Amino acid sequence: MEQRRRRPTEEQWLQVKGLIRRHYLANDMYLKDLTALLRGKGLPVTKAQLEYKLKEWKMSKNIDDKAWKSIDHAITKRKRQGKDSEVIHCGKRLKQSTVDKETNRHRDVSIFARSALGMWYRKLETVVGAV
Repeated sequence: MEQRRRRPTEEQWLQVKGLIRRHYLANDMYLKDLTALLRGKGLPVTKAQLEYKLKEWKMSKNIDDKAWKSIDHAITKRKRQGKDSEVIHCGKRLKQSTVDKETNRHRDVSIFARSALGMWYRKLETVVGAV
């Protein structure tokens, strides 16, 4: 008969939380490799258990759409006040080029703003030229 795996206790998770943060976020380690490392340290975890804990601890390598919009709003507000901004996500400072690219990508641009920027005239010229 196969033995059931014992779940790690909350105390065991807290003992390796710093190690997980360092390897997963700072060293950009894959979950598969991280689970193998934790098993080597005597903590029998599955990938699903690790994913659950990362979500519970709000540790994520990626930033969602809502957060980028919030970051863009804060940066824009600080620029109007004449202040510079740096974005730190889960203890890691993001490059300015990454912040610029992602805030532009996730920015809400209404139809009125697009027409004011002249983004629609090319489509109209294409349609008129084809007739």
